[in-house]
Amino acid sequence: MKQDLNTLREQQLQISMEADILGIGRATAEFAKKLQSYVSGLKSYIHDVITPMRGENVVGFHPDTRITKKLERVQYGNALELAVFVPPGLKTNWLEYLDALDHSQHLVDDLVQDVLRPAIVFFSEMVGSPEKLTSVIQGNNSAIIDRSSDLSKAKAEISKCFGDTKGGSDEAKFGDVFGRNADWKEANDRLSNLTGQLAKNPPRSVAESTGELTKLMETLLIRMRQDPERYQVSGIRAKDLSDIAYNLGLEMEFYAAHFYMVQVAVVAMTDTAKRLNTSID
Repeated sequence: MKQDLNTLREQQLQISMEADILGIGRATAEFAKKLQSYVSGLKSYIHDVITPMRGENVVGFHPDTRITKKLERVQYGNALELAVFVPPGLKTNWLEYLDALDHSQHLVDDLVQDVLRPAIVFFSEMVGSPEKLTSVIQGNNSAIIDRSSDLSKAKAEISKCFGDTKGGSDEAKFGDVFGRNADWKEANDRLSNLTGQLAKNPPRSVAESTGELTKLMETLLIRMRQDPERYQVSGIRAKDLSDIAYNLGLEMEFYAAHFYMVQVAVVAMTDTAKRLNTSID
């Protein structure tokens, strides 16, 4: 059955509630099995999100200097009514939207190195050294950094750039999305830098890291169920594991959405350059 993040959130809350009841007591075999099922569901969700992107490359953006030179010769007042392309539904200007995308990109920059790789090391140690299970978790309950608040703020910034209704026009007037002619060059340069940064964490790299991590998590939970004497974990620590797993799901959802929005921005700016090349002498 196809998983979605809302369903996983409901499962995570149920596990957290049962874990609270267990408290410092050892998780039962039945509870460990439920936890394993939850992580398997998370793995399925990540697969659904990341797999379609695995073979995709980040489409870079290369500013067309011809348009910049043409705009230098045109009065801004004469460019106001020119039709340009935008991401569907965009209601802010390009520079404001790029501010929001840059904020999201800063979070993506740290995803593999600061979030996924440390988590892989963390779970590898628990799988390989079960005697350290409790002490390792007690020393670091957030191996995957809880960035849910930061992710929510970044998503809110993006949402403010679009209308309340879904879809929306993919065209606007030059004057509505560029406050001056010079904003064209600035927006182009910033979009080029943005795609360059995104290319440092391409879908294939993210998919490999998340696949390795979820496999380790599932292996740990299987061993907890099959060998509960060696792989002991308290209700409190089981809650930590479910929280970490859910945060991973949030990270993958955020990455996929950001990747898509950057690629849409590239298409809109590229198509605009083509249109302006023919509409400006």
